[in-house]
Amino acid sequence: MRDWASSDGMNWLHLLKTVTAGLLALGIAILLDLPQPRIAMTAVFVLMQPFSGKVLAKSFYRILGTAVGTVAALVLGGLFVQKPELYILGMILWVSACIAAAVRYRHFR
Repeated sequence: MRDWASSDGMNWLHLLKTVTAGLLALGIAILLDLPQPRIAMTAVFVLMQPFSGKVLAKSFYRILGTAVGTVAALVLGGLFVQKPELYILGMILWVSACIAAAVRYRHFR
């Protein structure tokens, strides 16, 4: 029993936690009356990692990336408030730089 608990038992525990988190996300999305609540549940299963260290590090860098992207969009919006063509060009350049960095640095940082 101890061998099972230390090997397969951990996998089943991770599976149970993931399914619980997915159903909880679905329930919250339904309570908030989101247009597509199944997307919340899908996000849980897409982002699930068996090791919590990877999940915490990945979530930290995603939050950081979201904050930097928001600041970049606000700065570009402030600079080109009356020129939508320049705003779109700036966003294209920003997204291109982000994609180039993501290709160069393959890990989630």
